Amino acid sequence: MLLLFEMVIATIGTIATASWIFMGGLFQRAYTQHFRVVNIVLALVLLECAWSML
Repeated sequence: MLLLFEMVIATIGTIATASWIFMGGLFQRAYTQHFRVVNIVLALVLLECAWSML
């Protein structure tokens, strides 16, 4: 049972790492093409998070 649990966690970890790499590549391409828009959107989201804490 423990071995099965370890295999499940290792599989989930591998899938998560692969998706992180894939999405990072997509985000990098989008960021280099539209860095001003991405920075403005991220800044607005950060401000909204800060505002919701008050």
